[in-house]
Amino acid sequence: MIVRNAGHLMANPAILDSEGREIPEGIMDGMIAAAIALHDVGPQGPRANSPLGSVYIVKPRMHGPEEVAFASELFGRIEDALGLWEQPNGYTEPILHARRLERKALDA
Repeated sequence: MIVRNAGHLMANPAILDSEGREIPEGIMDGMIAAAIALHDVGPQGPRANSPLGSVYIVKPRMHGPEEVAFASELFGRIEDALGLWEQPNGYTEPILHARRLERKALDA
């Protein structure tokens, strides 16, 4: 399954934080896309969209190492929150593939 997400920091009023501020759209996109993907790649999922159980997120126009580091941290937290490390291939962005494999090796 492949999904294209918006930029990290564009605000969106669809979800507000505890202080009433709009959350960044990239955070919302990542969490919602992963939650939707669980229907297909989760433990009971048919894997109709991803026979290998992977979810790939395309983050266009990332500008520099800080933004890449933010994406890595964000997707790691989403995986942890939704238990996707327990899935065979998890939730990943192509740049995170090596990180996922390293973490699986450490957990083994």
